[in-house]
Amino acid sequence: MDKERLKQIILDNQETVWNRKYIPRDKILPYKDLDRLEKIVAIMGPRRAGKTYFLKQITGELDLQKEQIVFIDFSEISVEDYTPVDFELTLTAYYELFPDYKPYFFFDEIQEIAGFERGLKLLLNKGYKIFITGSSSKMVVEDLASVLRGKVMNFYLYPLNFPEYLKFKGVNTISGGNLTTKQRAVMINLLMDFLKWGGFPEVVLSEKDETKSNLLSSYLDVMLFRDIIERYSVKNIHIIDKLFWKLVQSFTKEISINKWFNDFKSQGLKVSKDTLHLYLKYFEDSFFVYFINNRNKGNTGLKKVYLVDSGIYNHVKSFPSDKGKAFENLVFLDLIRMGNTPLSFFRTAQGETDFIYENGACQVCFSLTEENAVRELRGLDLGLSLHPHSNGKIIVLDETKLSASTDSAVSYLDWLRE
Repeated sequence: MDKERLKQIILDNQETVWNRKYIPRDKILPYKDLDRLEKIVAIMGPRRAGKTYFLKQITGELDLQKEQIVFIDFSEISVEDYTPVDFELTLTAYYELFPDYKPYFFFDEIQEIAGFERGLKLLLNKGYKIFITGSSSKMVVEDLASVLRGKVMNFYLYPLNFPEYLKFKGVNTISGGNLTTKQRAVMINLLMDFLKWGGFPEVVLSEKDETKSNLLSSYLDVMLFRDIIERYSVKNIHIIDKLFWKLVQSFTKEISINKWFNDFKSQGLKVSKDTLHLYLKYFEDSFFVYFINNRNKGNTGLKKVYLVDSGIYNHVKSFPSDKGKAFENLVFLDLIRMGNTPLSFFRTAQGETDFIYENGACQVCFSLTEENAVRELRGLDLGLSLHPHSNGKIIVLDETKLSASTDSAVSYLDWLRE
């Protein structure tokens, strides 16, 4: 790339980043440790989750001056124009502009540049601070680690959680003292909207349902075509489209590749089981879905599938008939945000536990009634039998019948507050 063009990109993006308005996310990075350890900081997550704006938040938390910022968004630059050697040319262009400053580098959607690992290694070896974002776990986490072993720290940014959603809506958070009856009612109404539309920041900040739907459609197009079909040069687009629909329709359920293979075969579609496994890995690498194993079966059993955001599901399937699924998906995302990984579920002939993790187990149900309380308690006890000294709760959205059930139950709002 031409050096003069790089200078213009640096100057233009300094103004863009410096003047960008943002709502702070709850995630705080361990800056002192990062400075001492001299690591590349990788912010990973799906597209449109707010990674670009989080980079702006980082510049504020580091108290940088505008002249120190070198920000390049590789989703806006032709990949043919920027090659690995241009990382060093970017450094040269910067010092010709600002010889008295030391730059901090912010590279957005780094996976768009082939061979980016070599350029980052060069800058890191020269002692510069580097922050990158990526929407492909394989191309960033795995490929970067292969070149810079031990030199990268990965952090994950997901769509908004419910407390962040409230902040974006201008509502006081749910932490602190006890909520009044009116406050709880307001929170529950907002939670229902959150379950319906999800937590992508642009969607949350939009007022009209039509705008929200259009945004979700555009996100899905990018995820499918840019992050999967184009990135991996997939030729069998028809199968990718059918897998997308099967994943969305199956979320919070166990999936069977053998069954899907037979379904495709019965429709006259030619695709091998190995290809189906590979395509599902593409969906997972793009942060579109998450798979968890049955603790009773390990990697050999059927997996459950969860989506990165419930808004995706509700955009392609009617709401409110599946609020329970959206709620279970929400708790799943909360658990992984809290660091409860790896997650698994536990199913035996005696019952099923929704989520098992290192420090406990939990059940998730939309409404706990006298009719389902025994089943939910059995599932919770089954999970806790794997960790006798751990904690367990039944997390419930509908609070109206909690008093008639069990001490093990807790409302979602109170669970978050705890």
